[in-house]
Amino acid sequence: MSWLTSLDDELLAAGVRGPERARILAEFVDHVECEPGCESRLGDPATIATTFAADLRVRETRRASARAFAALALAAVGVTVTQRSYVVAGGWPTISGDLATVVSVTGIAILLAIQIAFAAGALGALRALRLRRAHDASAAEFRLVQRRFRVACVAAALADVGMLAHTALVAALLPWWWTAISATAATVPLVALLAGLRALRLAALVTADGGPAARALGGDVPVPLSAVADWLSARWLRLALAVGIPTTALMLVGSGFAERSWIEGINRAVGEAAAVACCLGIFGRRLGIRAERVRA
Repeated sequence: MSWLTSLDDELLAAGVRGPERARILAEFVDHVECEPGCESRLGDPATIATTFAADLRVRETRRASARAFAALALAAVGVTVTQRSYVVAGGWPTISGDLATVVSVTGIAILLAIQIAFAAGALGALRALRLRRAHDASAAEFRLVQRRFRVACVAAALADVGMLAHTALVAALLPWWWTAISATAATVPLVALLAGLRALRLAALVTADGGPAARALGGDVPVPLSAVADWLSARWLRLALAVGIPTTALMLVGSGFAERSWIEGINRAVGEAAAVACCLGIFGRRLGIRAERVRA
């Protein structure tokens, strides 16, 4: 096997593909043709491929993060436009029966997906900004940014799919122009989110597995608070209490006053507490909020 063939194989194994791989190979082919027998001086193909992949993961993660964040912002605008269009169209239509049940269930799913997308996207942007100043960041830090934005984009895409379903379900009860606005406000961000997910997948290809784990919540906060954040993220119960108590109390008081019913406030607070506990259990480690288990 020639040195160039070995380099080609190592670049593929390191996730360097497409135009970047072709460009790198073309440069080395030209170098070898101009100076025959220089392969031993150029170095080990595996080391060269790893070096190029490390450089690419920084650029590709930054590019993918920017695209994902822009798509999430567009999705947020779409939700706002849809909600505003309800008001202009005369408010939410009166529905009943099975249709009301389906709309209610999908509405809860949309609300939960939006909250997950917001939290994951904010965490992804926060860690991405911190990595811009960390020149020696490990591959695990870049994988964490990618995972956070991936979760955010998937959740936002599911919310847009739910909004399209709502549009189809109530289209006959609202003006035609509302249907056009609502469908556009969900479809355009959905296309952008899918493009963001593709960019994140390309970034993941050049981000090697292994190495030290990414820092949990302590890596997202200012240095004076990092020790406290690390202490909280080490145990699920600590983190659940630290996040759940303020949000549950806010939901209790806010809903109690808004609905003028403390029973309603309690019901919504219990639902909020359950959502916080479930989301921390399901997404905590994937989003780097909870510390990863240390294997013996």
